[in-house]
Amino acid sequence: MRRTLIVLFIAAAATPAVAQTPAEIRDAVARALAPIQTAQEPWYTANKQVCASCHHQYQPSLAFRAAREHGVPVNEAIARADAIKAFTFADLDKAIQYQYVIEPSVDDAYRMIAAHAAGVPPNLGAAIYARLLISRQNADGTWDGFHQRPPSSYSRFTMATLGLRAVQLYRHASQKAAADAAVARARDYLEQNAAPDTEGRSYQLLGLKWAGADSGRLRRLGRELVATQLADGGWESRTGRGSDVYSTGQALALSDVANDPRFNRGAAEQTGYVPRSIAAAPLLDEQGTVGVLQVLDKRSSATFSLQDMELIGVFAAQATVAIAAAKVMRDTTRLVAASLADLDGETSEDDIEAVVSRVTAGLDTDDDSPFWKVVDQVARLRGLTDRELTLVADILAVVAADAERHRGRPRR
Repeated sequence: MRRTLIVLFIAAAATPAVAQTPAEIRDAVARALAPIQTAQEPWYTANKQVCASCHHQYQPSLAFRAAREHGVPVNEAIARADAIKAFTFADLDKAIQYQYVIEPSVDDAYRMIAAHAAGVPPNLGAAIYARLLISRQNADGTWDGFHQRPPSSYSRFTMATLGLRAVQLYRHASQKAAADAAVARARDYLEQNAAPDTEGRSYQLLGLKWAGADSGRLRRLGRELVATQLADGGWESRTGRGSDVYSTGQALALSDVANDPRFNRGAAEQTGYVPRSIAAAPLLDEQGTVGVLQVLDKRSSATFSLQDMELIGVFAAQATVAIAAAKVMRDTTRLVAASLADLDGETSEDDIEAVVSRVTAGLDTDDDSPFWKVVDQVARLRGLTDRELTLVADILAVVAADAERHRGRPRR
């Protein structure tokens, strides 16, 4: 499907790198960690979240470990309190029943790797999840997932790497043979397949390092990854797209665009307005990124806050729904117009049925899709009594409320 890019000002532009001292780098990292921990602190308290997420727990845990290793201060009280909630494997019943399933590798394995970074030692609960990971591995060494949100939750190279590492870290001693075989299958996949994009190449290199590949192969893959760097210093997550919000599928806030190498001042000047700050969020549907919502120059502040980015994310989701609805209306209008144009003379019942069939055929060709299954069941409800319909409405209200709660839970 052809997609339209709705971003005007983020563009690649070469700029010379500025050398920084180790102290300046540590200070910059410390300042960057502070807002992460500020956002993380209320996750399980004021925000009343019950799950762990990649952006609030997994990635910060890895960042905190890297910071500690390089002498960068971390608020350990916040990190410890969050880790206790996010990385507990004490509920053995939940682990055995495996009720809370999203994506085995991207969710469970990623959580286990983050738990290890937070200092969680091997334990029986984590060993159960490792056993489940082994049992769900594909014959080719990968793990399945949604594969619908490039670059994250998308690449089989990512899933193979996360899966093998989690198995290495938390498998039980009794699982050694099965775990070694799972790691070997994942390593074979990473060695025998060419990664198509930055996401895949990065995780291929990381996974083969964890799997014990020879240093020559690792150096070669490292050189190949460096060779794909763009002129602005970044990498494109999908081939053919620059290192911007559209290609990464991640929100971005720039408080001083004039000093950012991705800002294309010439393009901004052509519009008649040159912003000082930009906040952008991707418009994501089930097939990937359909565009970018961009906000310029906050009136009350020179920078955009985390709350601002959350609101922009909400508006981006609404915009995505509006675009999808507009596409349906556009396609339906075209189908009806084309069908009516073919009619000649009086419209018979057969003609009407033909028009309806042609219109609906263009809307959805999959009779087994969940949407049409719901439609079929609703059609059967017309003969119910008022009491029965009230019961059905109550059931749907419970389902809808549960869906809303899950919708608030970040997807990995």
